[in-house]
Amino acid sequence: MLQLRKTEYRNRLGQFDMLKGVLICIVVIVHIVGAWYPEAASLLEGKFNFVMFIFFFLSGYNLKKTVPAKQIRKMARQILVPYLYMMSGALIIEAVKSVLLKKPITEKWIPTLVGYLLLPTQQGADGILPFPTAGLSIQWFLITLFGASVVLNLVLHIENEKLQWGVVLASLAAGLAASALPYNILCLPQICLALPVMYVGKLFKQNKWFETGFPRWVYVVLGVFALFFVACGDISFAHNRWRNGILDYLGALSAALLVIKGYTMLVFNEHPVTDVFLKIGRNTFPILCLHGIDYKSLQLQNIFEKVVDKFGLPWIVGMLLNLVWSIVFLCIGVWVIARIKQMNYERKKKNGKRADY
Repeated sequence: MLQLRKTEYRNRLGQFDMLKGVLICIVVIVHIVGAWYPEAASLLEGKFNFVMFIFFFLSGYNLKKTVPAKQIRKMARQILVPYLYMMSGALIIEAVKSVLLKKPITEKWIPTLVGYLLLPTQQGADGILPFPTAGLSIQWFLITLFGASVVLNLVLHIENEKLQWGVVLASLAAGLAASALPYNILCLPQICLALPVMYVGKLFKQNKWFETGFPRWVYVVLGVFALFFVACGDISFAHNRWRNGILDYLGALSAALLVIKGYTMLVFNEHPVTDVFLKIGRNTFPILCLHGIDYKSLQLQNIFEKVVDKFGLPWIVGMLLNLVWSIVFLCIGVWVIARIKQMNYERKKKNGKRADY
């Protein structure tokens, strides 16, 4: 039987925190490469979007059934507060850039801000804000995770397991049906589609399926769906795009499960590098916010493009410079977040309170 090792960090699985850290770094790389090489953007993002299934799966795996009101307060503190802070910061940065570049700025700031908060994806925000929204639209993940976590906790309070499955399948059908809608209010379609993935993650935790494994035929079925996704799949969780409908959804989920299963079979020893990925994985939410700002608001792509043109350098040099900048920006953010957590931990411990770090 496979043994998954826990860490001192809130009794969580160290391997899964490390996996989240690795994936968020790869997400940053994919975004930067896509920005510099648009021809590869659709291919990279259309296939690589299956990693969102891994994030949602692990969130469901770690979710604990609790009193709904208590969970909402906790999730609001962990997710919505960083979302609002970073969203406001990104809006201010984009507005300042628009002023400096002498671009038109709307006078309807309150309706604009409220409209964006209600339409937190590029699909919904384009045409509402007076400046590009691609750098802000990455924050859809936080709204989706908050909503899906709250709903999943409510579903887990249903005693009848068949009724639980009925709610989950109805959510999946509603999410796929909403892919044709032109607007996306409060990420409701994404929440509907994330709920089944998180529910599967919770079932893995309850039944210890990672430790016990599956019959061989299950892996064959997962492999077939995953191969179909690799060959024909084209998805975007953020824009709720599923070219092949339910087949894309099942293919991406199968690929995610196979990646996680393969990952859990690896053995990681304590090492400074793995410790870095552990810290990144444990701070996914604020890092996503930082990356959302950096992706377009603070990204120095225009400056790097001018440097490349001036000195006649290959475009890949500018992309690498841009990538180094983004990684440095995120590393600084991770260090600041880790330092704040350490100070909070020491303060609670000094006062004799329960402290998790």
